[in-house]
This record gives sequence, structure tokens and C-alpha cells, in this order.
Amino acid sequence: MMVIGHRGAAGLAPENTLGAIRKGLELGVQGIEVDVQLTRDGKPVIIHDFSVDRTSNGTGEVANLTLEEIRRLDAGSWFGREFQGERIPTLVEVLETVPPNVMLNLELKQITFQRRGLEEAVAKELKQFGRWDNVVVSSFDHKALETIKGLLEDLRIGLLTYNYLLNPQVYLDSLGFQAYSVHPAFELVDQQDCKAYKERGLKVFCYTVNHHETAREIEALGVDGIFTDRPDLFL
Repeated sequence: MMVIGHRGAAGLAPENTLGAIRKGLELGVQGIEVDVQLTRDGKPVIIHDFSVDRTSNGTGEVANLTLEEIRRLDAGSWFGREFQGERIPTLVEVLETVPPNVMLNLELKQITFQRRGLEEAVAKELKQFGRWDNVVVSSFDHKALETIKGLLEDLRIGLLTYNYLLNPQVYLDSLGFQAYSVHPAFELVDQQDCKAYKERGLKVFCYTVNHHETAREIEALGVDGIFTDRPDLFL
């Protein structure tokens, strides 16, 4: 079963920083997952919350701060003194850090009714970097996934879900694009769903798994991989 470092390795280093990504890579993860948002001046940066308050020494909404303002923040000290000076990275820095043999999962984070061009900005940087063959773009906002799939036709798309799909086959048929994978919460996955997804040729990656017992249970269902804050426990 594939081990994907959640927000790099969020249980071992400050989440969504290059330090966390490098920690996951050092441990030998097969995938790295990070969150992508737009700054006020339209630059894709790596952060989960819509505010910088929890994971930096700054305050304010990501969408209201420029890249220059965000880059001045310390994104490591909140986690531990040894991480002082870690910065909120850009998407470009992450693309440069994660090697092509490791899957990179970019989760699009934006307030649904405040679309500001995140899909276009991410697609542009992937094109400029010239690498998206081992990139999966995921989101709970499936309309955003349809948009970015239209911009990069061969991009792999991951459907994040936070509740049960009553009829997975009908829902998948209703989408305007072909997905690569489905990403359910581990509490909401069962053998029947896994079978339905596999019949459609989809991978199943579950979030967020931090205990061996949980991993064993969902592996028996046919899950292909897990997102984990503690990749050291599974490698």
C-alpha cells in the first residue's frame, strides 16, 4: 500500500513546509501531499488554512497577503524551535523539491464562491515547469477539478470526498471529466465502494491514517494508499 506524506510529514515537521517535504522524502514516501492557495497577487503558495495565523508568526488571510508579505513569515517556530526560519513555500519550490519518481498530490484550496483563478495559476506553473505526469490535483470542489482538467487534459485528477457517495457509479458518470483516483476519509470507505471504484479503473487513497490498525483494516478493503502525518510509522 502506497504511503503518502500528508502536508509533507505533518506529524514530524511543520506542515506544508519544505522541511516537512524533505522529512517525508528522507523516510522514503511514495507520495507527497500539499495544499495550494493563491496570494493576493495571484501566486500559488503552499498552506492549508485560509489564514496564516495557526501555522506562522503572522496574522491575516492568505488571499489578502502578497507573496512578499507571506515570504517574510516564520512558518516553523510554532512547531518547534529547531524549525525556526522555515518559510511558506511557493508551488515552484515544491515542484523543484519533489523528485519525478515520487507522486505529488496538490490539493486546491479556495473558498468556492470566491474563485480567483487558482486552477489557471496552478496549470500555468505546471506547464512552465514541464512536469505533471506524476502529479495528482485533488479538491473537495469538483467544479475546480473540471476546470483544471480542461486546461491540462492529461493531468491526473483526485476526487476528495468527505461523506458517503450513495451511488458512486451514478456520480462518476455525472462528472464532466475522467478522474484518476478517489480520496475518501478512511472512516467512510468500505469494500463495496472500493470494488466500484476499481471497476472504473480508479485508485483509492484514504486520509488521514496515523495508526497501524486502521491501515491494516483499510488495506484489506483494497485501498491503494494512505495519506499520513506519520510516514515513519509505515516505512
